Amino acid sequence: MARFASINQVPERLRKLRHSRLSLGQIETILAAAEASKKPFAVALGEAQAQFMAGHVERDGQWIKKQRGDQ
Repeated sequence: MARFASINQVPERLRKLRHSRLSLGQIETILAAAEASKKPFAVALGEAQAQFMAGHVERDGQWIKKQRGDQ
């Protein structure tokens, strides 16, 4: 279920991760993982962001899904 119709509806603090912008789909993925947790939302959000970063790399100010050979 989409929480936001456009990136403009996303709170500014959720639009970036480590100073690199996230797409609307990436934001939705992180929020879904956080909401699925039974932990307090702030803790769950931090864990969801860490899990996202483990599967993605920052390139040119964007988050890109890791490919083989990416570190």
